[in-house]
Formats: sequence, C-alpha cells, structure tokens
Amino acid sequence: MTNKTRILAREEIKQQVELDWIRAKLIKAEESGFTDKTKEQILKMKTHTLEKLTNKFVGKKGTANRNAFENELKLDLIEQKTKAVRNNKKPKF
Repeated sequence: MTNKTRILAREEIKQQVELDWIRAKLIKAEESGFTDKTKEQILKMKTHTLEKLTNKFVGKKGTANRNAFENELKLDLIEQKTKAVRNNKKPKF
C-alpha cells in the first residue's frame, strides 16, 4: 500500500466516523423531540465542513487574517495547557 493510498484510506475512515457520529446525534435528536424532521430529511440537508466555513469567514490558508486566527488559536491552546499544568489537571482537549 502506497503512502498516498494510506492517506486516502485514513481520510475515508475519518469521514465515515464523522458520518456515524452525525447519524447518532440525529437519532438522539429525533427521539428527544428536538426536531420533527426525520433522519432522512436531515441527512439530505446541505452541510459544510469546518474548513469551508473557516475559509469563508476568516480567510484561506496563507492569508494574513487566517494566519492571525490560527496563531491566536495556538496561543489559546498553550494558555489552557499552562493553566492545567499549574492546577495539576489534565487539559480538556
């Protein structure tokens, strides 16, 4: 198996895991009365990836806005880890 094939296989597995998670959430929501739509109706709805939304509202990778956004996220993660270490707690991510 080539490296490219492995990468594609990992991506496929990741997408299937995400779909399974979404289906589980939809079933739970459907059973709780959160929505009156069936899971088939909900699954037909258009969805967006986090990457597409980030590109749309923050900017594409490599742009000044996107770089600033990603740097701020990294700083937030470092801050959370630092606080967790100070409090002898396990980080939440």
